[in-house]
Amino acid sequence: MKESLVGILKLAYEEFKDITPAFLYHLGRVVGISLYNEITYKYEPKNIEEAVNYLKALLALYGEGIIESVKRVEDGYEIRIRELIECVIQKRFSLTFGSHYYRGLLSGFFEKHLGKKVKVVEIECMLKSGDLCTFLIKTY
Repeated sequence: MKESLVGILKLAYEEFKDITPAFLYHLGRVVGISLYNEITYKYEPKNIEEAVNYLKALLALYGEGIIESVKRVEDGYEIRIRELIECVIQKRFSLTFGSHYYRGLLSGFFEKHLGKKVKVVEIECMLKSGDLCTFLIKTY
């Protein structure tokens, strides 16, 4: 999956240019919904923390990132991910779009669980500094 994602991201950045962030966000959102459905069907998690633990295992298994922490914050959640493959790939090609695919993935995943629309904002990105991407997820 990791190498196919490299190909998808590289193609998107080359072919879609300015609409790449929106394309990747919506692609990720569909994947997030599908992953949530699969996880809940197979494992029947009791809460979002348990569901995120399965997501954590899948991302690590496929080499897409290491979820370091998930914590509840006022009106939502904060997720910190190390070595997020979307940003690792962008560093490789000197791109700086940010984590739109994973922002979409988290959006679809949490929307499905919460039954409400969510807004996912990347508040820290490894492309700018450090080695973590931090996402804030809030309902609206």
